[in-house]
Amino acid sequence: MEDNLKTTFALGLHLHRYHAETFYIMEGNIDFYIDGDWLTATPGTCIHVPPGVPHACIMAKGCEAGRMLMIYQPSGFDQYLAELGKMTAEDFADQAKMDALNEKYDIFNIGPVPERNRAR
Repeated sequence: MEDNLKTTFALGLHLHRYHAETFYIMEGNIDFYIDGDWLTATPGTCIHVPPGVPHACIMAKGCEAGRMLMIYQPSGFDQYLAELGKMTAEDFADQAKMDALNEKYDIFNIGPVPERNRAR
């Protein structure tokens, strides 16, 4: 799946118990927090996150846009995004509905993107 990222892109701290994610950075710089460590991924970087590993990401400071490929193993996670695309504002505000959707697609939210000294 290709994701076009805006300056405001941020993916909070979460993990997946049963599926892995691989990110391939095509454009822009993206800060990844993976299992307690920060790294800045630049174009050409490939990052693999196995099941059970907490991770988060955010656009790097000064980067206005980005593009990355996301590969999910096993497949099927794209259906989560399809379901999100059909949801209304009321659906997003319904915490029980969001919790059920996250559980269905193996998303265990831990919290917001951890703090990072971004004064580079």
